[in-house]
Amino acid sequence: MNGYAFGGGFELALAADFIVCAENASFALPEAKLGIVPDSGGVLRLPKLLPPAIVNEMVMTGRRMSAEEALRWGVVNRVVSQSELMESARELAQQLVNSAPAGYRGAERDLSRDQRNAGRRRLPLHPQRRTEALSVGAAFRRCARRTAGICRKTRSGVERSLM
Repeated sequence: MNGYAFGGGFELALAADFIVCAENASFALPEAKLGIVPDSGGVLRLPKLLPPAIVNEMVMTGRRMSAEEALRWGVVNRVVSQSELMESARELAQQLVNSAPAGYRGAERDLSRDQRNAGRRRLPLHPQRRTEALSVGAAFRRCARRTAGICRKTRSGVERSLM
């Protein structure tokens, strides 16, 4: 990660097995500032990583988290300088390559199953909220299918509203 991981970018990163980020990285779920619900998994994944008070603040206010704070909370694996980012990510990837494939796959499968099951123990999302989240997600997906110019304008509007 290098730079901002906001909204869907942060939620996508949370789905990764490993996160190596540069010192300038910052993370946020700014959807609350826009009057929408984060619907790409961040609201389900963050509570597994952070205390409830921090999750509530990030989800309900759009608070940013620095790379160093993310490292302290265990959200990311490593924080390095921008110049060392790719080298550090490659080093971690090489460690995975050097692992015994069967052991890695088995561990990944078991961890993934445990994480999926943990999500099932949560209270179901209220039907009205689920419908709202799905409609907002559909609107964002429609935007993503449009021209790059429209998406750039949307992104710049979001960035301006966060400042």
